[in-house]
Amino acid sequence: MRSPDTVRAALAPNACAHKKSTKLQKLFSDAIEAEETKQGGGKSLPPGFSSIFLNDDQLNRADRASRIVSAPSLADFCREAIMQRANEIIHEDETRTVHCRTNATPAAD
Repeated sequence: MRSPDTVRAALAPNACAHKKSTKLQKLFSDAIEAEETKQGGGKSLPPGFSSIFLNDDQLNRADRASRIVSAPSLADFCREAIMQRANEIIHEDETRTVHCRTNATPAAD
């Protein structure tokens, strides 16, 4: 999204007509795209998410879950979920490693 000052500058009476229309078009396109993604109505995966999700259904499920928990963004939600699962896997591995060491019998000479 753009800052309020950017919008004001684009709408200013003294702004160049060409720049004004280009900036407004970009602002409106960004706003529409953000709203469609937020509502899960986007027709294709946003840039960057195509390497994570295999299809729109997966994206929509993750987006819905992110909104249920009021995540600041889908990217924040994904990062949190991935890090939470990574920490669980590492903890399980460390617990298993410690358990194996404590149950190991000394080698016979």
